[in-house]
Amino acid sequence: MLKRILIIEDNAEQREMLREVLTYFDFLVTALPDGRDMFSQIAAFNPDLLLIDYILPGDNGVELCLKLKKDYRTSEIPVILMSAYLGILEHFSCCSDILCKPFDLEAILSKINNLLQVREIHAAVSEEYFLAHLPVSAPIDFITDENQ
Repeated sequence: MLKRILIIEDNAEQREMLREVLTYFDFLVTALPDGRDMFSQIAAFNPDLLLIDYILPGDNGVELCLKLKKDYRTSEIPVILMSAYLGILEHFSCCSDILCKPFDLEAILSKINNLLQVREIHAAVSEEYFLAHLPVSAPIDFITDENQ
């Protein structure tokens, strides 16, 4: 099953370059020029990972990331923040990883694949833990209108 990536990047050339490269490497990709429609796009597209530029019109990438992490529906989605100002991003812990511009194709793919793999492992471990800790109870006889 192809993994889904949502890109939020205001620079049209960089947005299209990322879309083309990631599509070539078998990801389903959609992109936005800013974060205004981020939550509705997440609900419609259900991404496995987000790539968000730091400098955007409206809320910046860190502000968007903080909003994502505060919402229980999106808090577990990995976020990679991108910027040419790497020193700025190193001070924020809201994102899963950071990516320096200009892009290094190998670095982009490595970070994406690593985060997706960690997410899959986390989901499998969480499911296994949940199933192992389900309470065991005796069968319940259901009362029906006929039995009353």
